[in-house]
Amino acid sequence: LAANHFPSPLHNNTLTVLPNGDVLAVGGVVWDVFTLTGDVQRWSANAWTPVAALPEPRHDHAATLLPDGRVLVNDGVGSAEVMLRTSFLYDPVANRWS
Repeated sequence: LAANHFPSPLHNNTLTVLPNGDVLAVGGVVWDVFTLTGDVQRWSANAWTPVAALPEPRHDHAATLLPDGRVLVNDGVGSAEVMLRTSFLYDPVANRWS
């Protein structure tokens, strides 16, 4: 992954390896401007590509690959450093959050 840097340096995001070997990078804080993001990028074919944005930006969250290939993102910290108690499911085939 180091050969092709993520478009914006992030911290407190998650990286999840999908069943096909792609990597999903979710949310976090943009390092150089310390801004919360809901951006989601997918590492595939040696490049990062933006996919559907997280409905509610967050950092310090959990991301879990489910047996059916979807990714569950829950909790974390939102804007104004408020603790979040919400969850979203990402479907990498449909590129959609629910």
